Amino acid sequence: MKRFRLCDLPVGVRIGLIGLVLTLGGGLIASWYYMYLHYSPRDGNKEELSYVDVASAYHKMKIPAPLIVALERDHPDELTDEDMPAAEREALLKWLGGEASSIMREFENEALEELMPADIVFNRCVACHDEDPQNAEHPYPELPLYTPAEVQAVAISRDIEPTPERILAASTHAHALALAVQTMLVIGLLLGTRLPRFVVSIAAILLGFGLLLDVGSWWLARSNEVYVYVIFGAGGVFNSISALSLGLILVDLLVPRFKRVESD
Repeated sequence: MKRFRLCDLPVGVRIGLIGLVLTLGGGLIASWYYMYLHYSPRDGNKEELSYVDVASAYHKMKIPAPLIVALERDHPDELTDEDMPAAEREALLKWLGGEASSIMREFENEALEELMPADIVFNRCVACHDEDPQNAEHPYPELPLYTPAEVQAVAISRDIEPTPERILAASTHAHALALAVQTMLVIGLLLGTRLPRFVVSIAAILLGFGLLLDVGSWWLARSNEVYVYVIFGAGGVFNSISALSLGLILVDLLVPRFKRVESD
């Protein structure tokens, strides 16, 4: 049986397929851009797409308060025990680790005496974090910690809930069907290229199981964060092989088949 080859198709058919392949490629680019637009605001930072942005769509994530992050990394780097004694640092971390509803209530709890969070922040932090941009002694006016409201903005950790199950089911329905059909089309077109069959077979395995693991892990990740990494890995493989396959198909459609000329 003669092998089906894209390069043997009529010129008009090849031109039409080139348009379809370019459309699929544009769809891949659009899906990456949509993921950036859709997920990047989830952790509160609209400008960057982070691990937490994507992971929180599938698994409940806790975003630690910026003040906790700063204290745990010994901010600023030159901070010494004289600048903030270990007891005060531990008192702040204990306060910040409490329930979100009680954090600001405990901020000025006089029963804590010298370890009252309000006093520690005022004595140890305001020297640098004041709202006066004209004062050279306050190098961080963009993050003032002078008032309780300013402290509250960086003191409360936040839970990000995953996508509701109803929406996830609808998304799975749409993506599983559409991407499976798209993948069958890509594999079918790969079979028509001049690539060796074992290369097409490897691509087909990576595409098929990459999509299966990616979509399946959307549900498994709700109970176990480990599957978030499977989503990243399998999704990355699926999208990378899809893009590479489309590129190879496009090249095969553009390069004509050179027939061997027999000599007399």
